[in-house]
Amino acid sequence: MDIAKSDLVLATAGREKGRLFFVVDVQNEYLLLADGRSRRLEAPKRKKCRHVQRAGAAPEELAAAARPGALVLAGYPAESEKMVGLSPEFLVAARRSFGHVLCEADGSRRLPLKWHRADEPCIPAGTDLLIQVAGLSALDRPAAEVLHRYELSGLPPAHRVAEEDIVRLMLRAFAHCGVSCPAVALLNQADTPQLCARGEAIARTLRAKGYPAAAGMLREDMIGCWF
Repeated sequence: MDIAKSDLVLATAGREKGRLFFVVDVQNEYLLLADGRSRRLEAPKRKKCRHVQRAGAAPEELAAAARPGALVLAGYPAESEKMVGLSPEFLVAARRSFGHVLCEADGSRRLPLKWHRADEPCIPAGTDLLIQVAGLSALDRPAAEVLHRYELSGLPPAHRVAEEDIVRLMLRAFAHCGVSCPAVALLNQADTPQLCARGEAIARTLRAKGYPAAAGMLREDMIGCWF
């Protein structure tokens, strides 16, 4: 099985056995591998091709799963019950085969808010709509409990998150995305009339600054949205 640049591979030997890597480059019998954590793009791991195997299906196999009305979930299992995303080639193939591709481009370790590093979020090339999500359950709670990487924000750990903090966070994230496609804000977890009203106030502020925004909720038993 040929392995190419941008493939995802599973290490089958050595200390990295069982771990997933992104192929940065192919150099004859060796691969340069990165996982974004212990091995970053600027300092990839050099490993022999025979000590890895390609993870999952090839991009061309996506077309076989495309049927009218089909919903396909694609990704690779990783450590701690997480998933690793698709390579750029997979995303290109998915766009050719399916009418819509929804990609989770960033994570917050299950917290309702995130303060991005300078190199985040990572938005796939060709994205034509960016949806930024923030959880209203963060309101009135300490930043250290609800804001991933709060230490980068300058907020004290005990600072109680307010509406203006969420506005500032979302505007900063929009500015860091580096894409020219339309962007919208979804204020999730508006599970009570009070949170709905506070979410709508945040949405009005964002709309006044040029970003379409809505407050709503997504639960197994109910979906609601207020504009």
